[in-house]
Amino acid sequence: MANHGKLEEYDSQEEWSQYIERLEFYFEANGVDDEDKQRAILLSVCGSKTYKLIRNLITPNKPSEKTFAELVELVQQHQHPKPSAIVQRFKFNTRFRKPGESIASYVAELRSLSEHCDFKSTLEEMLRDRLVCGINDEQIQRRLLAESSLDFKKAMKIATSMETAVKNARDLTHQMANANINTEKPATLHRVDNQGQGNQPWSKPECGRCGGKHDPQQCKFRDAECFLCHKKGHIARKCRSNTKATGKHQRNDNPNSGTSSNYLNMKDDEIEEEDDNYGIYSLGKGQAEPYVVDVLVSNESLKMEVDTDAAVSIMNEDTYTLLKKTHPNLELKESKVRLNTYTGEQVKVLGQVETSVKYEDQEGVWPLLVITGKGPNLIGRNWLQKIKINWKNLFQLKEDKNTSAKANKLLEKYEKVFHEELGTFSGPKAKIYVAEDASPKYYKARPVPYALREKVGVRKIARRGNYRACPVCRLGSANRTNR
Repeated sequence: MANHGKLEEYDSQEEWSQYIERLEFYFEANGVDDEDKQRAILLSVCGSKTYKLIRNLITPNKPSEKTFAELVELVQQHQHPKPSAIVQRFKFNTRFRKPGESIASYVAELRSLSEHCDFKSTLEEMLRDRLVCGINDEQIQRRLLAESSLDFKKAMKIATSMETAVKNARDLTHQMANANINTEKPATLHRVDNQGQGNQPWSKPECGRCGGKHDPQQCKFRDAECFLCHKKGHIARKCRSNTKATGKHQRNDNPNSGTSSNYLNMKDDEIEEEDDNYGIYSLGKGQAEPYVVDVLVSNESLKMEVDTDAAVSIMNEDTYTLLKKTHPNLELKESKVRLNTYTGEQVKVLGQVETSVKYEDQEGVWPLLVITGKGPNLIGRNWLQKIKINWKNLFQLKEDKNTSAKANKLLEKYEKVFHEELGTFSGPKAKIYVAEDASPKYYKARPVPYALREKVGVRKIARRGNYRACPVCRLGSANRTNR
């Protein structure tokens, strides 16, 4: 007859009682009722380490002289001696349900802890009390405490049903949220330009000071001076004296008009350059120093200012004229690009040139706008997308030549003050306050070793006028000089 199941060697990581339980089930499945045969099977399959342990525990007797039950009890007492019931009850009563732990897992852990608590007939009551007190869920705990007659089975049923209900409700809410996300139509982006009539989405009112979409009382240009009429309270973009601006940017209230605009539109052929309250090329006291890099434009060294606010790279008219003299083939082509400042003033664009550009080890042929005026040459975002600026060198600390010159003048003027040798004070007389009953004290000079006399230089100190009313104490330093 074939045997049912397979027995492996005993592993010390497993509890001995658990291993014996499996062994007893093996005996039952295979009809092994004889105790001598049970003992023989145990000693055959337990492994060499366990067999050696059994022999040591029963010495000077032999394993064959003990019954199966006696061998099991000896190993049990050696491997897992019965713990203190008081300590086990303490662990049982201080076990709380952990966050995220299911109620079933919590109760299973409580049953495991109660094994050596010796509760006997009160086990069900203790499990009920620990479940109510350690459930770690206020709603379930209130529901359990509301029951007048509550046993462990009823408490377990109520707690698990409430736990399942909360989980199911959470799953339904999550599925409904996903369904709404998948079925919801994306919001339509409406233009502010009104093409004809029809229902238009609500938008914030236009600011009469700058044309933006915000409350005029909170506009940052509330105290700004207009460049056109020189009145305070608005900028040139919204100036009433500018018929071109008012015709282009102000709202058209005529219901029959084909097109109306509420703000300055950004078109493909129009690029705005923002510079806060300063002029587009103004370097006022409120601004930081510009970041300038050396760029080879048409093989000519050119200092250009890095401007991440500028959409395009710009060269002023004077620079182009100088380049044109040395590079006659640098033709100026017509450009449809229009540049406007933040306040609405238009910058005149003379044209565009395609020129060779080299920065460090990067080079290419890129467009460069030429504008009127004598402003700085700018590297805009169209070049910055192609050029990798060496920001480390750009942001490094540099010596201020003006500051150095001023410092040198001060050093020359007050040379005696900054002289390395000991100086004298020739200003007003100083008065030293001492106690009336104070008396001068004289200390005998400490002898200086002959080898150190030259280093100490007492006579040299005396010639400098640095007389001392106390003995000289020579202190040496690491480099064998005096301190």
